[in-house]
Amino acid sequence: MDMIFWENEPHSCERYKKNQQVLKITNKLKKYLLRKVSDIDVVEDIVQMTFLKAIENIHKYEEKSAMETWLFGISKNLIKEYYRKKRLRSEREDIIVFDPVGDGGGIEMIIDQGRRAESMIKAINKMRHDEIYILTSICYDGQDYADLSKELKIPIGTLKSRVFRIRNKLRQNCNFNT
Repeated sequence: MDMIFWENEPHSCERYKKNQQVLKITNKLKKYLLRKVSDIDVVEDIVQMTFLKAIENIHKYEEKSAMETWLFGISKNLIKEYYRKKRLRSEREDIIVFDPVGDGGGIEMIIDQGRRAESMIKAINKMRHDEIYILTSICYDGQDYADLSKELKIPIGTLKSRVFRIRNKLRQNCNFNT
């Protein structure tokens, strides 16, 4: 990450010091992320996303903790999001299990399962990121409604309504009647 340093600019020493601080934090962040995620491209993406999220949410930053601590917290959440998406992709790919021996339904059952799985994958891909997060947190991770409502900072009743709507939306998009 290159920083711009203008020698003729007033307070250039101050700007240089801040640039050095940002570089130091960035290097620490990369080292931390490399321990959590072994792919350097993913690390670079997460570093960029960390700074973008920080800029977008700078109004939420309270100076109770160091800026570095706040940035590491953002990156930690982005790592969790990365692994959730990775796991969800893997689950989408592994959703069809073929077991023609002893299934009793024959080829029609296998084809029907394949169609339903394809339909579900398409429906999930059409969902918003926040809907996928809620759905995976409740249905796949088994997260408690109370914990998730605290995390999302919404009332538990609102969360339950959203889960109900998300499930109905999924059923409709998949053309499942049950």
